[in-house]
Amino acid sequence: MQEEFKLLFSDKANKYGLLLSLGLLFFGLLIFLLKVWSLPPLVPLFYSRPWGISQLGTPLSLLLVLLFGFLVVTINLSISLKLWRNMLILTRILFWVSVVVALLATTTVIQVILLTT
Repeated sequence: MQEEFKLLFSDKANKYGLLLSLGLLFFGLLIFLLKVWSLPPLVPLFYSRPWGISQLGTPLSLLLVLLFGFLVVTINLSISLKLWRNMLILTRILFWVSVVVALLATTTVIQVILLTT
């Protein structure tokens, strides 16, 4: 397993994609942990619902966004470990999709925090 990780991350695009996505998620978590105590009891999060109380969630709901991003990174990493020998381009795509998902998750958390504080 360790050797598979070494070979997968010998490609710089894969290594930088994973590091960037994990770094973005860590940054979002850090911002959340710094600001969670100053957030109001309800924050706007569920924008697809009708206007009003149904759009609001607790501040801990913001963690779900970051956990979803981490889940996507983990799933893409496990798929890439299985496919990297046969489909190098697919592993690169999966890693950079992880970066986009992590960027969107972190941006969402930061935007909600900035909107409510």
